[in-house]
Amino acid sequence: MSKGMVFVAAFAMLFLGLVGCSKKEPKPQTPPAAQQKQGAPVTFQDVKKETGEAAQTTGQYVAQEKDKLVASASQKISELEKELKDLEASAAKGEPAKSDYEKIKPELERQLAAAKVKLEEAKKAGAQAWEGTKQGLNSALTGLEDAYKGAKAKIAPQAQPEPQPPAPAQPASGTN
Repeated sequence: MSKGMVFVAAFAMLFLGLVGCSKKEPKPQTPPAAQQKQGAPVTFQDVKKETGEAAQTTGQYVAQEKDKLVASASQKISELEKELKDLEASAAKGEPAKSDYEKIKPELERQLAAAKVKLEEAKKAGAQAWEGTKQGLNSALTGLEDAYKGAKAKIAPQAQPEPQPPAPAQPASGTN
């Protein structure tokens, strides 16, 4: 049996154990043919079949969760890309924001590229590598978000135009 199958089988047993320990009432299930007779022993084939079904269900669940995370991460990267472009446009309006942004820009680009690489890895990851890939993607997204927030905190206040004092009130002209 390959390492992947052993991993999936172990995960399936753990999953089934956790589900079995829940307080919910179990749904009635049709017992395997060998168990339909009172006291009939469970065979290796019964175990093999049920383990295969559990592994298949677990694989489907992992694939669904992967698809959700990949879609969410892709959307988050797109949003952060737009926010980075907006920040760059804001910083371009004047000094010192422009020069500060130019110093920060390579790190922001590096973080963005790393997040995109992790997203592509997540899209291609199989069930065996999913947990590590998921952690790497989450870490890359957190790094990108933190870099953006740090840059915004530094650049945004500088990029704001200084408030102009209100114009003096003009006396109303009119005839009395």
